[in-house]
Amino acid sequence: MERKFFSKLIIIVLVLPGCGIVAQEKANNPVPVEEAQHAWKLAAEQATSADMISVPEGFAVDLVRSAGEDEGSWITVEFDDKNHLYVAKEDKGIYRFTLDANGNLIEPLLVEDTIAQCRGLLWAHKSLYVNSNNPNPPPMKVLENSDGLFRLKDNDGDGVFESKVKMLETSQGSPGHGRNQMKLGPDGLIYFMSGYDVFLTDKVDEKSFLRNFDEDQLIPNPWDRDWFNKHAMAPGGHLIRMDENGEFFQLIAGGFRNPMDIAFNKDGEIFTYDADMEWDAALAWYKPTRVLHVVSGADYGWRRGTGKLPEYYEDSLPSVVDVGLGSPTGLEFGYQSNFPGKWKNALFTGDWTYGRILAVHVEERGSSFGGEFETFAAGRPMNVVDLTFGPDGNMYFVTGGMKTRSGIYRVRWTGDSSGEETVTKTDPESEESLLRNLRYQLEFFQVIKSKKGAQLALHHINHPDVFIRHAARIALENQDPEFWEDQALAGSAPAAFTALARLGGSIEKGKLVKRMNEIDLGELNQQELLGMLRAYQLEFARNGKPSGRLRSDAIRNMTKLFPHQSSFVNYELTELLVYLEDSAVLDKLCDLIEGCETTEDLSQYLVYSRYLHNGWDLESKRTFLKGVQRLEAFPGGKFHQKVINFLREEMLAKLSEPEKVALAKWTEPIVLEQEQVVADPPTFVKAWTVEDFAPHYSSPLAGRDFDKGRLAYSKANCATCHKMQGNQASMKGILGPDLSNVGGRFGVKDLLVSIIHPSRAINDKYRNPAAPNLSTMPPGQINVLAEDEVLDLIAYLQAGGRKEDSVYTMAAVTPKKVAEPKPVDLPGMAVVKDEVTIPDNSPISTKIKSHFFERNSAANTDDRKRLYEDLRRVLDMYPGATFELIGHADDSQYSKTNLDISTNRAKFTALNMIYRGIPKSAISYRAVGDKDPSPEGSRKVEVIVNLSKE
Repeated sequence: MERKFFSKLIIIVLVLPGCGIVAQEKANNPVPVEEAQHAWKLAAEQATSADMISVPEGFAVDLVRSAGEDEGSWITVEFDDKNHLYVAKEDKGIYRFTLDANGNLIEPLLVEDTIAQCRGLLWAHKSLYVNSNNPNPPPMKVLENSDGLFRLKDNDGDGVFESKVKMLETSQGSPGHGRNQMKLGPDGLIYFMSGYDVFLTDKVDEKSFLRNFDEDQLIPNPWDRDWFNKHAMAPGGHLIRMDENGEFFQLIAGGFRNPMDIAFNKDGEIFTYDADMEWDAALAWYKPTRVLHVVSGADYGWRRGTGKLPEYYEDSLPSVVDVGLGSPTGLEFGYQSNFPGKWKNALFTGDWTYGRILAVHVEERGSSFGGEFETFAAGRPMNVVDLTFGPDGNMYFVTGGMKTRSGIYRVRWTGDSSGEETVTKTDPESEESLLRNLRYQLEFFQVIKSKKGAQLALHHINHPDVFIRHAARIALENQDPEFWEDQALAGSAPAAFTALARLGGSIEKGKLVKRMNEIDLGELNQQELLGMLRAYQLEFARNGKPSGRLRSDAIRNMTKLFPHQSSFVNYELTELLVYLEDSAVLDKLCDLIEGCETTEDLSQYLVYSRYLHNGWDLESKRTFLKGVQRLEAFPGGKFHQKVINFLREEMLAKLSEPEKVALAKWTEPIVLEQEQVVADPPTFVKAWTVEDFAPHYSSPLAGRDFDKGRLAYSKANCATCHKMQGNQASMKGILGPDLSNVGGRFGVKDLLVSIIHPSRAINDKYRNPAAPNLSTMPPGQINVLAEDEVLDLIAYLQAGGRKEDSVYTMAAVTPKKVAEPKPVDLPGMAVVKDEVTIPDNSPISTKIKSHFFERNSAANTDDRKRLYEDLRRVLDMYPGATFELIGHADDSQYSKTNLDISTNRAKFTALNMIYRGIPKSAISYRAVGDKDPSPEGSRKVEVIVNLSKE
């Protein structure tokens, strides 16, 4: 006869992030949050639901883990060789998780809590290498364990790093533009990337590939000394490789802005994804985010301010593919994945700004590569900070940064993989392979001196393939000039002249200019012409301005081509002729300014014409000012308006009083025609807090009013400082960041925090010089808005000012009072239909007690842990026992919200029980929200234990 006992106990637990649990359930491997402080907030602060992330057909996304309240924001991930996943915190510290056979991340362990801002993590040589930054902006105190590259070793295998050695210390650098990611190269060396803000270490070996670099701006622009990143000098961002023990450092390449990561393809070629300076958008010197093939000795042209080198220069290189605006993060080829077809061969990269992961399809082009890109994954928000592939063949990426809630996600292939191709193999007999082998031969002589190397380089110095031409030039610069100088001067190869110019005073002064003047520029094709003009620039920049016959012959050689049908040729001729003070260049520049159709052309000709001191008359000044007004009529980045202001101010300083009267119409800023924003005079409504909007933390908002959101954008004074696409009232907003894509990286709560607490997380570009930790944005901007206006504003920000955005097309989710809640389902668990009770004299009733927690607390105290263990021992005593969980909530929210809260409480309890070995089949649950309050407390989960023992 079956004997049954029943017991009842009450446990109070708090809310878990609903979407995190849903995503874990989809993987059928739920993982409990072990030490979640203030877990009641997690439903509001959770990482974006996996359901909100779109991926191609055949793929699935899981939210593996959402960061706890006290775990900080995460910025980097790295697997070791024992299925451990290391996660670096944004402030300081590193967590280690274990990836088990079922895909769970278990055993969270803080393995390092002193090293700050670990933007780079690498497991290699049985060590964890860490690239660290100082989280405090200059001139604040530098932390002891920051601003350098560390090696951590676990000597006894207990998971604790007993050894910590700082292998390299570098100066300057900031968290967002400093010491970045590392990778183990196929040569066994460690490659690490730094952004433009890090000064080059003096430990770099003299036999490095990248040498002879300089600013190389023919006419240095005084603006650059006062703009953002004013201290940054060549080579800017740079790639270094070192040996295992940090005894050898070699500079590979430079001229980057801020690439966060690198990746090696199947042949050992290096790729990176470099950042743009978004403030330069629409100006001639803007460089978009670019995927680059990184070759030895290369300078990719980033310089501060206006001094950036175009990719068509002989001393720079083109990209694999230009992406445009964005914020590059993690980078990995898919070779280790279980992805099919084209995805296995793709180069994946994160974009923090736009909330997406791109797949770049790289293809062989000559001795280098080209490619196309497409969006692989996207979400709102999905602020990807890093990605990698796990030992299970799945992609893992982490979101976070700027103190936002982090999540670790897994992307799995769920489709049919039969018959799919594997990693594409290189054909050793193809033309591309033969060209690459030639490039490799030339690169060998970039650090080896040899007469043979000099002759090989000279032989290929005018090769039509730009990467071979580049490799030959760098190899030539490494050889003794006595072996090749005369042959180079006897020829007409622009790259050879570039090499001579970059070596400075190696030849008799004027000898190179004289030789270039002898070459008829009109006989050259466009590539050769651009190369020759750049050689002129480098010779003048490094060895001084020519005079007399050399100067006049150079002007005569150039003016016959100016203006040219190519804008790029015109750019270089403009700079050279202005520098050489050609008396006829101003009239030609005025004609070009009047005929400009792009902001790039306008900005180039206006900026360089202002260097001319002579030849200005009333008409040429009018042409200049009209050009400034035309430039002003176009949208652009933050520097766009700054450039316009400088151009106008400098020309006004040239005008006499009569000229100011005659040109008055052209000296004033233009007033853009725009839709008037009519709003009532703002009055104080309420000092809003982030918690006031807790019921609306679901992301994104839906069903809001676009027009009211746009009105709130102006009423709260956002348009004064921040641009928003499609919002003409904000086009002069250049003091703060452009908010057109803020919805791709920030959720509802993150947006509210940024508005209500603007100093909590400040981008380096917007720090207050007088107080680096105080934002120039004042708090309380939304205190003039009613609650609905705030919500309409947040929706407007999430939509990026686009009325057609899905924020406005999704069905509204409005909290409302509901009738009796229906039972909810947890896959694999039964749903309880009828409540059962038991007598108080149950045999085990004295073993388990009721536990009550203080409001807004969910810490797994020792008592809580013992209680879960007690439940596990109940199952040992009574193998047939079952557990019914009933979630409750108080009545402080809407009924629908309370139902969700009580559901999550029940789920949280279930997950903790499963984690401790209670089978899912023994657990059932239901939620009642606020419908069944009890005097002892309503924020609880009732656990009804059905004891059954044969």
